[in-house]
Amino acid sequence: FFKLAAWTADCVETAVKAGVDAIELSDDWGQQKTMLFSPEMWWDMVYPAMKIILDRAHELHVPVLLHSDGDVTQILDGILKLGVSGLHPVQESAGMSPKNVREFFGKKVCLMGGLDTITALPVMNAAEIRCEVERVFALLKNDGGFIFAGSHMFQDDTPLEVIAAAYEPVFFVLIFCILQNLLFV
Repeated sequence: FFKLAAWTADCVETAVKAGVDAIELSDDWGQQKTMLFSPEMWWDMVYPAMKIILDRAHELHVPVLLHSDGDVTQILDGILKLGVSGLHPVQESAGMSPKNVREFFGKKVCLMGGLDTITALPVMNAAEIRCEVERVFALLKNDGGFIFAGSHMFQDDTPLEVIAAAYEPVFFVLIFCILQNLLFV
């Protein structure tokens, strides 16, 4: 773990020197309804290695976005302690309650995701997806920031009209924000 962490920290530094604005670390720790290993093992083995990487990123003043599929609620305190700027995904089908995750992180971490690619996109029609997007926005948009995205890659059997319907409300929110800034600045 530590050799890989040192190498990754060097890659972070190289990327920052090349001009990147943020770093995304992808390391899947969760699965459906639990973690791939015990929280104790994560604290003993993964946390110290991740801290090496995050410490270097913090020294370089670059935000770090963390991607970890599945249910990582058992280690949210460790993710917060690492000092990540953003967490992807908030995967409700894996047991992560958007409301609880937002309440836990408050304004400290930007949450990314929210649109479940397992229990929402493949099984809902366009009207249902629009309602789902509004529900997710209501739970995650406040405090700390929110980047709307799928909880994972869209599956190949997901109808394109459902994906388009998922992004329609997002488009209107974006237009509203732009107009609000133009009219009230």
